[in-house]
Amino acid sequence: MTVDKVEGLRALERAGIHVARCSYVDSAENAIAFATRRTADDERFIAISLRAVSASQPEPEDGSLASETAVRRAFARLVAQIPATRILAQIEVERGTDVTVHGCTDERGRKFITLRGRTHGSEQPMPLDAERTRRLVESFMGFGHKPRKATQTMLEHALLDVAAFFERSGIERFTIDPMRLHERSYSVLDATMSAPRPLHVKPRLEPDAHDRKGHYTPSGRQ
Repeated sequence: MTVDKVEGLRALERAGIHVARCSYVDSAENAIAFATRRTADDERFIAISLRAVSASQPEPEDGSLASETAVRRAFARLVAQIPATRILAQIEVERGTDVTVHGCTDERGRKFITLRGRTHGSEQPMPLDAERTRRLVESFMGFGHKPRKATQTMLEHALLDVAAFFERSGIERFTIDPMRLHERSYSVLDATMSAPRPLHVKPRLEPDAHDRKGHYTPSGRQ
């Protein structure tokens, strides 16, 4: 069975993987409310994207919607393109390096993790320990990717979290595309996955760890 888009993303988040905030919205006003940040002394509009989520058709998307007018127009346009579909709102994430992380299970039940760029990829079998993760990332970098050491280390930690999710969640395959990398942080923007039964993923992090997800801070002397 194909896992619902938001259910899959929230399962990743419960497993300690940083996912860009998203939600289904059923009206333009609902999307505007999603994009409006309200605190005791601040209310401002955060740029979002809107996407028509459809299992049978490509997913039209409108991005960088930075005003209420833009959101209303985009929402009406998406609903007209694919009637009776669900609209996903997601906060805009700053530009970075986009990679794809893919997990699959072969006919013998063996699991593999693949890290891909635009033109190539590298693969390692599960279980993914620290050494295999390092080889996976270094093989990927060998095709011309030269991130800073902090980015490499952060990516290794992110992949270990993804591999642990793959091992525990019971899913058969998944594709995270893209995972957007920055020097010391990352965000999952989209993911698809399939599983033989509903997902049951227990939260891995403590509630007060929310703001630390997706950020790797090395210890010791820098």
